[in-house]
Parts: sequence; structure tokens; C-alpha cells
Amino acid sequence: MTVEGSMNVLKHYGVIEGLMGRTSKEAGTFFGDAFEMIRSTTGGFLELLVDLKDKVMPGQKVAIQRNSFGDIVAEYTASVVGEVATIARDALSEPGARVLETLNDSTDPASLAIQDLDPTAGKVVNTADDAQTIFFDHLRQDRFGVT
Repeated sequence: MTVEGSMNVLKHYGVIEGLMGRTSKEAGTFFGDAFEMIRSTTGGFLELLVDLKDKVMPGQKVAIQRNSFGDIVAEYTASVVGEVATIARDALSEPGARVLETLNDSTDPASLAIQDLDPTAGKVVNTADDAQTIFFDHLRQDRFGVT
């Protein structure tokens, strides 16, 4: 899409001739302005239930973590409407490691459907899965001016 988009710009301004290629709208590009990062709460083997560019909904299970005996030790859910932007490809995950990041549109009220923002603490409380820890330092700093 990058090369095709660059060629479209050159064609639009008459630098080169030819028909316009696909646009971001035709390619189904997802636009967002915020990331939800899900980090592992414990160590173990990670099983991803979603892949890159998959659409996710609040409450949707996105990953399962197991210990060396195969017991489920953690389940991770999305808390926003968005699209999977980055994922962990390593099966082993240590506590605090990134599981995945979801790109979402923070201006869309539906994307924050199950989250409560606490402006005094500047943290996001995930009501769908209280055991899951989400680190949002950049969100806290951007929205509330807290460092």
C-alpha cells in the first residue's frame, strides 16, 4: 500500500501519468489515534487467539497463557473496539511483556465502552477483566498532564 499510495500522489500532481491505484478507503485501512497495550501478568506459554489486522471487540478473549503443566494461568481480553496492530510472536512470555497492542479511535464513544477513566489517578480500569494489568503511562500523560 505504501508504494501504491506514493504512486497515487505522483499521478495526482501530474509528475507521472497513469491511472490511480487503490486508495486507503478501497484497501480497508483502519485509522486510529490511540493504542491499548495488553501486557502479561505472569510468566508462561502464550497462545494468541487473534492475528494482525483482526478486528476486536470489548470483552473478546485475545490470548491465553499457560504454565509448563498446561494449566491456564491467565486469559487476556480486549477492552476497546479496534484492530490488532502488534502481537508477540514468541511463545514464552515473562511478566510485564507485551502480548499485543490494539489500535483504536479514542474519539469514538464505542471504543471505550467498557473502560472507566479515573482522572485523579490517571489510569485505565478494565472492567471486563480486573486481573489484567494495562499500562497506560502515555495515555495518562497525554490526557491528564500527569507524569
